[in-house]
Amino acid sequence: MPASLAIAAPVDWGVLLSTLIHMALLVVMYASVGLAAAALVPHGAAATAMAAGILLLLWLLYWPASDGGQATAVLRFLSPSGHMEIGFGGLLSLEATAALMLIAMLALIVAWVALAAGKGGSWHARRRPLAMAVLLALGAAALAGLAAGRAQSWDLSQSGRHRLTESSRQILAAIAQPIWITAALPAGSPLKEPVRLLVERYRLAGAEIHLRFKTPQAVATR
Repeated sequence: MPASLAIAAPVDWGVLLSTLIHMALLVVMYASVGLAAAALVPHGAAATAMAAGILLLLWLLYWPASDGGQATAVLRFLSPSGHMEIGFGGLLSLEATAALMLIAMLALIVAWVALAAGKGGSWHARRRPLAMAVLLALGAAALAGLAAGRAQSWDLSQSGRHRLTESSRQILAAIAQPIWITAALPAGSPLKEPVRLLVERYRLAGAEIHLRFKTPQAVATR
């Protein structure tokens, strides 16, 4: 289909490649969560409902992650919402890849432990897979944390829409302290998402930026 569209209109193949990569990662994450739910719940309908609820919760984690701080940074990292939106724009980030693969690996570990426990046997026989599962989970979390800390990203778009100028990079490198940005927008404003994406460009370039939204009335009363 993209090839047929390219006949009538220009196609940004870099954006298309980034979209396909993120969709593949999302499919792996969805399948892993579904497998974990099926291993935990024997009934198909209940397992489907559990998987759907977990995935919906992961998507919704992005919305309370707009006030800044370490806790909200973790929520933003775990939610696929922001990762997918950036990926659909042609930006392939190591953080997004690590986040989606971390969730998939943790779900597979849960499925493995549930299946091992379902086989029965003594506690001594089940202790080894449980210990291995804990070690794998800790290792996956550590690798994901290292990947998120590096903030490495690649702009695959042909227009270079996500690339910062050299002067912008030099200014960011010269700032040693964390940057706190307060955006004064009304509650429910449609401008929140464009502001998030704009700040995300600088954050993925290596800057430690924290974004929080407040209403204009709250800012004026300070």
